[in-house]
Amino acid sequence: GDLLLSDMYLSEEMIRRLLTKAGLNKEVGLAVTNFGKHSGTLWPEVQTHFSINRHLGDSLHSDIAMPSKFGIDCAHTTASTPSSVEAWLLDFGLRDLARLLREARLRTWHPDPITHQLQLIQTQLNFPILLLSSLRLLRLAQDVDASHLLFVSRDCNLWLPLHRVLAERVRDKIRVCPAEYFYTSRKTQLQPSSNFLAYARDRLGERGLVVDVASSGWSMSHLLQSLGKKDRQFFFIYRFMISAACLQKKQMPKDYALHAVINQENNKFNGELLEMCNYAEHGSVRDVRYVRGAPLPVFAVNTPPEPVLNMIKEQRRCFLSIIDMMAEAPLNETLTLKDDTISAIVANLCNALSAQNVLFTAYGEAHRKEDLKIVESLGLRG
Repeated sequence: GDLLLSDMYLSEEMIRRLLTKAGLNKEVGLAVTNFGKHSGTLWPEVQTHFSINRHLGDSLHSDIAMPSKFGIDCAHTTASTPSSVEAWLLDFGLRDLARLLREARLRTWHPDPITHQLQLIQTQLNFPILLLSSLRLLRLAQDVDASHLLFVSRDCNLWLPLHRVLAERVRDKIRVCPAEYFYTSRKTQLQPSSNFLAYARDRLGERGLVVDVASSGWSMSHLLQSLGKKDRQFFFIYRFMISAACLQKKQMPKDYALHAVINQENNKFNGELLEMCNYAEHGSVRDVRYVRGAPLPVFAVNTPPEPVLNMIKEQRRCFLSIIDMMAEAPLNETLTLKDDTISAIVANLCNALSAQNVLFTAYGEAHRKEDLKIVESLGLRG
């Protein structure tokens, strides 16, 4: 029963083609006029044939003031207006990235307000943070001559597919090395089985570069120390300080190079927020077992409550859909950014992420319970 009313110079056929391209798959009526809405002449004509429950539009004059004169209930939408993040990127000169985020936002919806806020965090904050960080990572991997990249589970489950798509786009401009999902966790790094040590030794190789969303590098460095692998490279989006409890248990080895887009020393961002944005649907890795020579992960049975799991699934679906949009989106302005500019933009986006209290509303309790269980099992509670 929906009708689309448009003051537009394009034909009805062209507008329908644009709507189909934008993803509209609902059968609707469409009336295209020459200033019929703006002048007010269209509204009584439509009322002659239809009972209008409500009209939604973005023009305060054509969509609110004029139909209101004829007793039509109206609602104003600002959905088409650039968001604060999109407007900031436009002012910064990143029109290509702003347009991609706007398209992702306008394609995203969920009737549950909390889930919809989580979707918006993906389109407006998490996606650009990971995209820009991947650009830094590609350059670092080339500079240090990394043989391959190891994206650690679980926090990198969304970052890895994004990185692979971006790597294909820049392959003709920069040397790109393979990237893979590395099954690991704090438990396997600090309390590794013989199976896991064999798996980690094989996957790390001689020049594998370890990638994580937010970390201090403390537990991973001790795994590498157990393997006798020194002078290795780490890359984090956010590097946070090592806790006193960790340092009391073991000091941080000195012979590893830690690279980060932003550091806790100059940005007091809460790294847990990045972890919440990047939840996987599988549990933490407990071990790796070999079956006919193939390493198979053993996941912890720590499934969150169903409402929490449903929100995780939806934010992952939302993020993966943006990767599909990114594959062909123009990104020339973004891909030429300098490293220090990328760090400044990511820091601003992380600061904006700090204000998203909905993440703690959605995930805070489940996150604290799981983290406390892991910390206690490792004897790191301080």
